[in-house]
Amino acid sequence: LASNGFGLIVDTISPGIPVISQVADDVGPLTGNLNNGQVTNDAQPTLSGTAEANSTIKIYDNGTYLGTAPVDANGAWNFTPTAGLGNGNHALTVTATDAAGNVSQSSAAFNIIVDT
Repeated sequence: LASNGFGLIVDTISPGIPVISQVADDVGPLTGNLNNGQVTNDAQPTLSGTAEANSTIKIYDNGTYLGTAPVDANGAWNFTPTAGLGNGNHALTVTATDAAGNVSQSSAAFNIIVDT
């Protein structure tokens, strides 16, 4: 009786910690990349960063889930909230989940202050 072999790879290793590399304000009069801790009048800034290629990013604001974003084959991702962030302080963090369901540690917070 012949048997066809097969391979099985079990991935139990969490992705590396993702990074929020920039938060962009695209609402005038001033636009551009924000510094950590900066005030912005853009309640829907665009976040971008890096994570394990082909993983999924989950975005949080002060620990509250905002949404997900796919990570491309080069490890890049971006996300714009569909609902505006309220006025006040926002500590934005992300986690990465790989194809096997392993979840990374949370990123360092990128802090902004929304003042519309």
